[in-house]
Amino acid sequence: MPTQTNEAAQPSEADEVVPAPQRVAAAALMQVRAQSANLSMINAVQAQQNASITANAAVVSAVTRILAVSAVAKAGGEAAARPAKTASGKPAQTAGQKAEKAGSASV
Repeated sequence: MPTQTNEAAQPSEADEVVPAPQRVAAAALMQVRAQSANLSMINAVQAQQNASITANAAVVSAVTRILAVSAVAKAGGEAAARPAKTASGKPAQTAGQKAEKAGSASV
């Protein structure tokens, strides 16, 4: 009958369920799966960020257009109320005034 120390020194079939090469292959497969899942998550986050950037750009473009139309309408209303001025500060001539001036000069 074997003693306790002899039984502990000899590995039984139950102790080694999976041989070493198979354990290494299984560990490598698990690492590949984990890396693949990691890359999938990175791709998903990047896609969300790209969609967010595109949505923000569309909103900024729309707001810019709205503000530009608003500014033109506001400037147009004020321009009709007061005559435009040249760079020197003198009132600019309208097309009708220029035609009158040219007509009187040729007479």
